[in-house]
Amino acid sequence: MHDSGSKTVLGQVIAPGTGEAELDAVIDIACNHPSPARHIATKLVRRFVSDAPPPELVDRVSAVFAATSGEIKPMVRMILTSDEFNAARGARFKRPFRYVVSALRAVGADTFGHEPLIGYLGRMGNAPFEHPAPDGYPDNAEPWLGTLLWRWNFAAALSANKIESAPVSIDRLVAAIGGAEPASLLPHFIGRSGTPDELRALKDFGDGVGKDQGSAGLVGLILASPAFQMY
Repeated sequence: MHDSGSKTVLGQVIAPGTGEAELDAVIDIACNHPSPARHIATKLVRRFVSDAPPPELVDRVSAVFAATSGEIKPMVRMILTSDEFNAARGARFKRPFRYVVSALRAVGADTFGHEPLIGYLGRMGNAPFEHPAPDGYPDNAEPWLGTLLWRWNFAAALSANKIESAPVSIDRLVAAIGGAEPASLLPHFIGRSGTPDELRALKDFGDGVGKDQGSAGLVGLILASPAFQMY
């Protein structure tokens, strides 16, 4: 049922009678068009740098796509060595899956990822393999802001060792970090020293409503904090 006549794709004529080579020609024509380069470059820059991809960086990554016939490694290398990437630390909002995984890693949870972790992801809107459209789960912040309450609930339950499939030992973790003081805890979880406002909030919590919760309460608050939600 193959059409053996000539074909015109994006203004380029494909000669008839070449069989499978015609499909290769279609792919070459599509990949050499500027649109795929910009589309893929934009998605990569959005993933690594910002919800609003800097146009100049997108241009540079698009040029790498064109020069390398779509090689992904050089495109990612361009992004990771860019000034825009260096300046974007802490500017991206974690999708629920990334948030849950980073929290499990940060507290050293012993888990294989079964229920109820999958249940938490579902309530956050990011259950594995359940997005109905072919474009995948959104990679920008706005669609995920409506399920923050479930992130906070997850943070509190995880730090309090109340998630059956993900046991943790906060006391062992705190001892390995070097103490339960906010100034000691924060760098482990957010990769930098805490700001004065962040440290003050943790101290006020520890001295107030979280006094009876001890280290677990502080860790829960850090996991629920804006700083840990970002990467």
